[in-house]
Amino acid sequence: MSGRLRVVVATTDGPSTVRRITPEDPDLRSVVCLAGTATALPISTDYDAFVRRPTGVVERDTGHRVCRVDVDRAIHEGRSWQLGLYIAHRLKAAGRLAEDDQPADGVVWATGTVDADLDVGPVERVADKARRSQDLFDGALPVLAVVAAANAEALPVGVEALAIRRMGEVLHHLDLTPPPVRAEAVGRRGVVAVFLLLAFLAAGAWGLWGRGGLMQAGRTPLPHPPVAANSLSSEAGSTVVAPVNAVPFKPAAVTFEVVEARMDGETCGTGAVVDPAVESAPGVCAVAFRATNTGSRPARLWLYGAVQGAVREYASRKRYTELADGLLAPGETGEVRVQLPDWMRRPAIVRGVLILAEDDDRQVNQALVSIDLLSSGEIDTMVAGLRDLGIHVREIFHRVTPAR
Repeated sequence: MSGRLRVVVATTDGPSTVRRITPEDPDLRSVVCLAGTATALPISTDYDAFVRRPTGVVERDTGHRVCRVDVDRAIHEGRSWQLGLYIAHRLKAAGRLAEDDQPADGVVWATGTVDADLDVGPVERVADKARRSQDLFDGALPVLAVVAAANAEALPVGVEALAIRRMGEVLHHLDLTPPPVRAEAVGRRGVVAVFLLLAFLAAGAWGLWGRGGLMQAGRTPLPHPPVAANSLSSEAGSTVVAPVNAVPFKPAAVTFEVVEARMDGETCGTGAVVDPAVESAPGVCAVAFRATNTGSRPARLWLYGAVQGAVREYASRKRYTELADGLLAPGETGEVRVQLPDWMRRPAIVRGVLILAEDDDRQVNQALVSIDLLSSGEIDTMVAGLRDLGIHVREIFHRVTPAR
């Protein structure tokens, strides 16, 4: 989501819109007020601690030491306002917060806690907050609901949601720069590095390193696409019409879609592209995640699809996941297809992961060596770790309803 955005803090009384953020005298204390009044809200003391060093993260990450925030609905207690107000401060610092009556390109609706390491924590009564915000969700502007990963199931069907564990995930989604790396964060990145190293060492048991990348059981290499103008030359030495490096690599040029397949007689059909934010009607037999290169440069990509939840426990006996990787030329399409278990009767989440790079990336290959052995939470950690390393990762979570 890009452009100028309005931020809404979700509360059980209804949505509370951030009307403006105003820098104040550094000798004062930060305060949250009911818009246009002198009424300081009860959360003001906690908000001041959330902003100011050494306890706060806002001053550290934006330089805003003391601020007045005006909201149009009272926020009485708790810490669930932290996620929304942190996002609002980051948008303000980037000049993209829609304040007062400024036109907005979209709305960010948020509820969750934020700690000193920018980990995002779950909160209570998310479903109640969403119900109170239904008019907002039904409005003309697109709304992105941002919640902690543990609260994802509490959101209603049809709401575009971003369920996160780390603040960097939503900053990436909103095209905001990540916070500066701090000395105390080195330990966390060290854990990611160890994870990647262990995955690489596991390659001896799960695959082999070859010229075309890491090939493991159940891994499908995407077919090498034909060489096109201003593309990479082939091994046979075909001529490059235009220098590859003359056009910058743009990850955004690769689209990422979800495809639902339904039963066609006795077989599972080819399917059609659907909106991932809308829960499927009953009868889905398979889900595919499709990437198409609409740019003018080849893209090295990795595609992964899996049924989430308890179904992953059966992956060692029957695969409900698929991993593919390869080089995608301009105009080419690649996809992975995940078959749904025929015994599954309840709705489930199907997850697609797209990783993009200009060239083969050993860190990505290492991380994906034994992905089918990881829990959903461990995949979350892996994705966050790759993003921390500056690697482009996109995800789709799609709720499907199988045949009954």
